[in-house]
Amino acid sequence: LSRSRIELIKIRNVFAGAIASLQESLATDSVVIGKDELLYTSVPQQTLADTIENPFIKTARLSIEEANAKRISISKLSVPRLSIWGTTYARGSGVDYTGAVKTFNGFALNRFNYGAGVQLSVPLLRQTEIKTKLQQQDWLIKSEQEKLNQVSSALKEQKKYADIAFANARSIATETPIQVRSAEYAFTSMQVRYTNGLVNYTELLQTQSVLLKAKIDQANSQSEWWKALLYKAAVYGDINLFVKQVK
Repeated sequence: LSRSRIELIKIRNVFAGAIASLQESLATDSVVIGKDELLYTSVPQQTLADTIENPFIKTARLSIEEANAKRISISKLSVPRLSIWGTTYARGSGVDYTGAVKTFNGFALNRFNYGAGVQLSVPLLRQTEIKTKLQQQDWLIKSEQEKLNQVSSALKEQKKYADIAFANARSIATETPIQVRSAEYAFTSMQVRYTNGLVNYTELLQTQSVLLKAKIDQANSQSEWWKALLYKAAVYGDINLFVKQVK
């Protein structure tokens, strides 16, 4: 009994720590704790398919595309530019083309000038600067490519581990019911023996403790199975693979 009380205190301590961590993550002191039996009445199904690009991969790939687009824009700085321009100008004059003076006509816009043209500009003096910028951009692209390779390699290993963890969690969860049935059979047998006076009360309690531990292991194994599914969904980059099974 004393050992059970100690274990209960330890569990309460762990629970209090989990609540404090949750409150800190949610930035609130009012956290409603509900009881959900779903994770212990059903088991996850392995219906995962690598059909969605992981956000880390997508971010690294888009960074490379952005760097390539910037390189193209830099390379265009060395291309000759053709500009088309036009202008118009108007003024008033109090003297017409015959030389007659009409003073008040000077207040109106009656003389117009127009102009149009093209201009070709070649950035001859910027070639060295552009070449340096292109070289810098090439190194940036190479850096982003290495980041993509690193992320891809890391996710590849994480997927392998997630697959193994999910398979192991499933194997353990399928074994624990056998352990529970065995413990139940042992406890039932011990009850019969205790009723007939063949064993003492301490031995009966020890068998009951084994049964309770087996049931706890079964609940933990089911929880770990769901955690393995959640981790696998995170690695594959699609949380809906987990959410759809817990609804």
